[in-house]
Amino acid sequence: SWLNEGLLFIDSTLRPFQVDDPIGLIQLKWTVEQKVKNWFTYRQTLAAQQISRPDLLRLPAYMVDTEIFTRFYLFRKNLGILLGMGAVWFSKFDAMGYSPVLGTFYLTPPNTIGNTVLADAFIHFQIKSAVITLRYENATAGWLTPYTYFAADGYPMADPVLRVGILWRFFN
Repeated sequence: SWLNEGLLFIDSTLRPFQVDDPIGLIQLKWTVEQKVKNWFTYRQTLAAQQISRPDLLRLPAYMVDTEIFTRFYLFRKNLGILLGMGAVWFSKFDAMGYSPVLGTFYLTPPNTIGNTVLADAFIHFQIKSAVITLRYENATAGWLTPYTYFAADGYPMADPVLRVGILWRFFN
């Protein structure tokens, strides 16, 4: 597909500039989900992409997103439990910088990031219309992957964190 002509970018001095030429992006994405004997489910997404102007639009060439989880019930099917883990990997690429003040990415001199595995573990409890979620994000940081990984140029990934979520739907 072709991205629109006249796209705006921000350079390393945080000044906007416009590119009149169209930018081509070809992306192939494949997702497979497989249940194994009603014990667990395996879901994987593979993506490959090619960009005509990688000097302007910097994205990884390959990405893999994998989840494996199981679902079971306790207490006469009154408590549903979803237990699993997920991992994301993307290939090395020249990253863009990120400005939290502007909330946007900008072009920087080439700085390669990527080739890092980010793993999460999660458990969801469901009792009727209430769902409680525990998710340990970025679980591999520090022991399986070094602390030298970045989300953008000069912008490190978040440290491991335990997130707790509650969703409760009220119906009449």
